[in-house]
Amino acid sequence: MDIETQNSPTRIFDFAMTDRRGKVLISGSHNDTRFMMRVLLEMWGYEVVEADGEEETISAAESFMPNAILVDTTRSFDDDLKIVSRLRVSNLLRLVPIIVLSGFTQAQNYRAAMDHGATNLLAKPLDLDLLESCLEAALPV
Repeated sequence: MDIETQNSPTRIFDFAMTDRRGKVLISGSHNDTRFMMRVLLEMWGYEVVEADGEEETISAAESFMPNAILVDTTRSFDDDLKIVSRLRVSNLLRLVPIIVLSGFTQAQNYRAAMDHGATNLLAKPLDLDLLESCLEAALPV
C-alpha cells in the first residue's frame, strides 16, 4: 500500500466487501487506533472516514453524514465528551447514534457519556461482537 492510498478518503483495502453496510465516522487522537478501527470496519463492509479533534470531527460528520459515529476517548474523557455534546446540538447530526469507546467505564462515566448525548459507551478493550451489534442497530432500515 502506498502513502497516497493510506491517506485518501477511499477504502484502504480492495478485498473488503463491495456492498456498503453503512457509513461510520471514527473520531480519536491516536492515528494507529483510528487506522486499525478503519481496517476492521472496512473489512465488515462499512464506508469509513477518520477525524482527529473536535473541529475536524464536527466538520467531517456534517459533510460525510455517517450512520454512526465512534468517539474513542484517548485524550481526556471530559474533553472527548465535549465532542459528543457538539455533535448532538447539530441539527444534521442530532439523531445519529454516537458510540463512545473508553477505558473509563465506571457508572459515573457511563452516566456522563449519556448526559452528553452518547447512545452507548463500550469498554476497552472492545468486545468486537458487541461493537458490530451496536453498528448494525445504527443502520438505516
